[in-house]
Amino acid sequence: MAHSYTVTTSRLNNNEFRVVIVETGCGAADECELPGLPPTGTVVRQTTLLQNGSATTVDPILGAEADPAGVGNDSVVCENEVPANPADNQGAASYASEATPQGDAGGVTLYHRSRPNEGSNNAITTKYLLKAGF
Repeated sequence: MAHSYTVTTSRLNNNEFRVVIVETGCGAADECELPGLPPTGTVVRQTTLLQNGSATTVDPILGAEADPAGVGNDSVVCENEVPANPADNQGAASYASEATPQGDAGGVTLYHRSRPNEGSNNAITTKYLLKAGF
């Protein structure tokens, strides 16, 4: 099954956003684009849940560039520390101008990978709570 995903971004109030990513056919290298986000922001919470598939854990990562990888990489906005199911990360991870501008559409695009530990048949749901600004 080929990787497919939907991204739904909801504005909760003036400066808070919820982003929900629903993936099917997900493997470790599959990536989702999250367009139209505030130019600067803080990731307040990241939750990723493996719904079904051959994997047993997920290890999500969010970056300001495509193919974010590894602690210490400047493009990494937030990264899970220990593979788990579910993965639930809380804290303040900020992003700013290094994110890709959307031009006339406004906002920036961030890049998410769920990184299941095996298989390419995984159904995964990820939720982000973001605040605009720092």
